[in-house]
Amino acid sequence: MSRPISELFKHQGTLYVYCSSTSVKEQFARHLIKQGFCFGDGVAPARRRIDQLMCIHRNHTVCFCGFICHLQCGSLENPTYVLRDYFDGCTRIDYARFLSGAEDYVIQGQRLKKGATATLEYW
Repeated sequence: MSRPISELFKHQGTLYVYCSSTSVKEQFARHLIKQGFCFGDGVAPARRRIDQLMCIHRNHTVCFCGFICHLQCGSLENPTYVLRDYFDGCTRIDYARFLSGAEDYVIQGQRLKKGATATLEYW
C-alpha cells in the first residue's frame, strides 16, 4: 500500500499537493476517498474534479486553490514564495514523487530577496 496522505501532516504550514498528470490526479482522488478526506462542505472527492494544485488540511478536508493560494505557493514551474509572514510556511508536495516512495517529494522554492518587488499586469 502507498503512504497515507496524513503522513504529509508532519510538515509545517499549509499543504499544497501538486498533481503533474491526469493519472496522478486520479490516484490522489482515490487516496483521498479511501483515507476519509472530503471537501469542506462534506462532498466526497469522487463527486468533484481534482485540479493540478489542491490544498489539504489537517482536519481531513481538501479544497481547491484560488488566486491567493497560487500566489502563496508560487508558480508551478519555478516556485518563488512571497516574503510576508501571513503567506509564509506553505509546503508544496509533488504527489507523483510522494507515491513513488521518494523522500525528496517536497518542492523546494526560493524566497524573494529583501527589497525585491513583483508586479501584476492585466491584459
